[in-house]
Amino acid sequence: MMPKKSSRLISLLTAGAMLLNPLHSKAEQISGTVDNVYITNQETLQGELLEGINVEAEGLGSDITDENGFYLISQNPVIEPGYDRPVLVNPSSPSLYDALGRRIAKLSNDNLEARISPVRLPSGKYFIKDNNNLFARPYGIVTLGGYNLPVFNFDEYIKKEKQKFDESFKSRKNRTSSIRRFTASKEGYHEFSRTYDIRDSSTYDFFMVPIDSAESEDYDTILDVYKSLCTGWNNQRPRQRDPRDLPLSIYNQNIPEPNDSVNYLEGLLASIEDAEHNGRNNWFNNEFLDALVDSGEVGVNIIYTNNIPGGGVGWTQIEEIYGEGHYVESPYRWTIYIRRNFRSQGSVNSTIRRELARVMGLASSSSDREYIMWSTGLLAHEFHPDELKTLDMHYSIIQRDYGFYFSPHMDWYH
Repeated sequence: MMPKKSSRLISLLTAGAMLLNPLHSKAEQISGTVDNVYITNQETLQGELLEGINVEAEGLGSDITDENGFYLISQNPVIEPGYDRPVLVNPSSPSLYDALGRRIAKLSNDNLEARISPVRLPSGKYFIKDNNNLFARPYGIVTLGGYNLPVFNFDEYIKKEKQKFDESFKSRKNRTSSIRRFTASKEGYHEFSRTYDIRDSSTYDFFMVPIDSAESEDYDTILDVYKSLCTGWNNQRPRQRDPRDLPLSIYNQNIPEPNDSVNYLEGLLASIEDAEHNGRNNWFNNEFLDALVDSGEVGVNIIYTNNIPGGGVGWTQIEEIYGEGHYVESPYRWTIYIRRNFRSQGSVNSTIRRELARVMGLASSSSDREYIMWSTGLLAHEFHPDELKTLDMHYSIIQRDYGFYFSPHMDWYH
């Protein structure tokens, strides 16, 4: 065995990570971070970073996210071992590392060749060391899941890879790309699947949607509710709003004075509180404007009138949308018409909630009569728990600042 060299190992691994990441000008590579769709960190606008997500690029390889939600899939350079049989040491607590210095498997102490790998590995360069920083012998191979993985001299490898890097840097014009099926899965989460153009060094961050059963008998999961209420015809993209416009300002024009039966202002405030899931999200300003939201300005004008466009008791009209730029086709100014002669507070509450939901991006397409967004009419006076979870998800997706053209297709999630 080689002598202990913990400080030497740290410097080698650091050098390896710095040198090897951009090495191969003709090798596809993709890396990124995976988090939960529901944002919990307002500074990074990320949800919980997810460990243990199995990420796979078809025909390229796979990886399992670490404790920081990070994954990396690349074409490791293949070498020819040139030996007839494995020559292995017997370390006390061995682990298998890839060429980037990342531990990818903890090996069995008893039988290094019969162990089960937690990931599917592409052919490439790997090395073994134990927790005492003792390297395996520089010669030999180890069989893992049908692949022959070399055990080699890491010092010499770093030296050669630096030489390769210097050479490859001169030929960066020979870039490659390939459209591959890209998938991610873990128990308790909806499977993620899409095609993606993977280039020399692609970065792709994405979120996972937890499997959450819907209370409604008309839907299986909250994801089903979301697809029904919050996505449009265009490949199930979320109905986008510019997060910089939130919270939206509201101007009340001719709001009726309260009487013994109905209080419109109370109904509006309660509707906003309900829509925001008791403070979880921040869709609207509670302090109302003193003047009309004019053309070119961002916000909502609520007009209380008995002349509702198209008839009915409520109507939401998009007045202006973003044209050119990042948020093309995203609305930013609305007019809501609310009937002003309701005789019950429940009718006020239902109507205002429904029209505010349209501003937030929900459609009245639910088949459940207990939903505010029931497609046929108004029965519910408060948002259904499924609708509140859907609004939570929608707010988190909007906050990620994708914009219209870059927002995810929700049909990527199954």
